[in-house]
Amino acid sequence: MTGTMQGLDPQDCLDLVKLLKQSARQLEQAGWQLSQTVARTSWQGPDSQRFRSQWPGQHAELKRSARAFEAQAEVVLRNIAEQERASAVAGGGLLDGAIDGAKDLWDDVTGGVGDAAGDAVDTLRDGLGWVADRISGNFTDAGGNFLNQLGHLGEMGLDGLTGKPPSLAGLVSQLVLTAGTGFNLSVTASHLGLANPHMFDDGSPKAGDPVPVDGATARRVRLPSSVSEIFGSVEDAYAMNGEPATPDGDIRILRVEQPDGTSAYIVNIPGTENWGITGSGAARDLTSNLLLVAGQSTTASQDVVLAMQKAGIPADAPVMLAGHSQGGMIAGQLASDPGFKSQFHVTNVLTAGSPIDIDSMDPNIKVLGAQHQHDIVPKFDLGGMNTQLQMPGSPPNIATVTMADPPRDVLGNVLHYAPSPVGNLVQDVRDIANNHATGSYKSDLANTSEYPSVGAYGQDPSMRVFLSNDPTKVSAVDIPVGRQ
Repeated sequence: MTGTMQGLDPQDCLDLVKLLKQSARQLEQAGWQLSQTVARTSWQGPDSQRFRSQWPGQHAELKRSARAFEAQAEVVLRNIAEQERASAVAGGGLLDGAIDGAKDLWDDVTGGVGDAAGDAVDTLRDGLGWVADRISGNFTDAGGNFLNQLGHLGEMGLDGLTGKPPSLAGLVSQLVLTAGTGFNLSVTASHLGLANPHMFDDGSPKAGDPVPVDGATARRVRLPSSVSEIFGSVEDAYAMNGEPATPDGDIRILRVEQPDGTSAYIVNIPGTENWGITGSGAARDLTSNLLLVAGQSTTASQDVVLAMQKAGIPADAPVMLAGHSQGGMIAGQLASDPGFKSQFHVTNVLTAGSPIDIDSMDPNIKVLGAQHQHDIVPKFDLGGMNTQLQMPGSPPNIATVTMADPPRDVLGNVLHYAPSPVGNLVQDVRDIANNHATGSYKSDLANTSEYPSVGAYGQDPSMRVFLSNDPTKVSAVDIPVGRQ
């Protein structure tokens, strides 16, 4: 070997420099791509918020690692230069050293400026990417929702032309949904895509883990000893809305153990708990009502399916769906859905104050629909009248019981109208609320002497597996549900 012995091989070290710089660029590119994905994803909820709040720090770590690789590459380059100077056999050492020293100083200065500029560019690029993704996402959501509702409206028109006229109430609801989502798209466009009000946006379902109803708090297991008490568990599910464990709503599921060790299940579904139209966390809202009347599957309906899956209900176990108002509508829709019935063995449905005349429930399911004479909510489906003004027949498996309106106050006292139009209006509003109240329905469902069809329903053989007054055989869970 000729010349002065060297402590390193310059070519090998140059390969190392190349690899370090490539790795730095790959880390920077990965950080940029991940930032775009984080901004674009539709993931919602507390876990999403926690992840998004942590991501800027994690992205900064990636950028610091990239700068560290760049710094190491500069260290190796300086070592190569020093080794070359030490190994030089010709003169010019002082000048070469000055030149090399100046070069090192320049590299250090420009390298630091480059790092700062690179960070600024990365931040700007991340911000612009987030804005672009937000605009794109808002237009995609608003436009997709409008096109979806427009498609459903077109399907209704096609059904009418092929001899399957839709329900009149369903058509009106669909027109409202189409117009509402179209208006939402126009508002999104007027904000250049930076804001989307999410009007009539049903989002997607969510369901948490079962929370045992253990009686240690105000929550207690109500024994399903009668039709009235079964409906009482729907009231209990209402009471859980807004509680820490169930902030956006609740599905309460009772398990009734049978003598042979198997179980039957009662799924209690509350009604509307939010009258908004802007996609809040509570899925049983006005948007869901309109979608149900229009014959569409809803997030609130899918919440029930998720809750039943979370509760571990076996496919062959007898299931009863019990619901009030919109909850009864959900029960009717699910009992009409072949896909749902292939997952669960629904044998009974109990509704109160629910418009279910537009549903086509399985004829093998025993249905009791209770409604007060002047409760306006069950009439929202116009009795199932279609667009040709034809009324459907009443299937033999559905027992509809029309009950007398309850007293004009919850104490059972008859109130007299105030001698003024304003007083009459106030009383009318009170009557509407009382006619639809869960407490009024629960009381009348207990009055089997006045309403023998309720007693007959409770005595039907299909009900035996659901009725029990033995606390050792009945347990319950609350499933937190909502929209995301």
